[in-house]
Amino acid sequence: MKLISFIIIFFGFLIYSFFNLGKFLDVTQEPSKTELLVCLGGGISKNRVNKTVEIYKNGFLEKNHIIFTGVSSINKNTYKNFDEDINIITNGKVKNTMEEILYIKAYVKENNLSSVTFITEAPHSKRVKIFWDNFGERLENVNFSVVASDFEDWNSKKYYENNTTLKYAFSEFTKLIYNFFLYGVLETFGFKEEFESAYKKELKEIKKELSLTLK
Repeated sequence: MKLISFIIIFFGFLIYSFFNLGKFLDVTQEPSKTELLVCLGGGISKNRVNKTVEIYKNGFLEKNHIIFTGVSSINKNTYKNFDEDINIITNGKVKNTMEEILYIKAYVKENNLSSVTFITEAPHSKRVKIFWDNFGERLENVNFSVVASDFEDWNSKKYYENNTTLKYAFSEFTKLIYNFFLYGVLETFGFKEEFESAYKKELKEIKKELSLTLK
């Protein structure tokens, strides 16, 4: 009986987790006043840029700080959307979400900012929040939020009904576990570089399989 009960509970948990994964991953909020806008690189970059411009034009930016990560420059048409006094910074050197978060934290501290808003796809927002809350220097007095960029029929309650959002959600969940293990465990005990070096080829293949072509 105990084994049967365990099996029922286990599979019940899996079913519950599957249907609630979208709500777990999506921690985005509606735009609010902020001192820094951060358009994260990767994903559907055009939609992220468009949402950043939209938030700016709607008057939510209180100071003149906007950062575009994952790119070394932005095109002239994008520049035209911002006033000349806006301090637009690009950083093409950061390679992943973790490096983006650590870079932004350093920028926020250096410029004594009290709020920051990240722009990315909704299912990516949980990973951004977890990294912000748990890695790098804690910035207790900084108001953090993530605003969702447009993403093909994303519905946190019914993400599994769309093939693209289903794949994205499972990819994000896998990346979340992997990155927490990499940075939260291996890096803490000094094994991160050794692990990445030893399994560089395998990790590259795994990332390739997990990555989505979002166009």
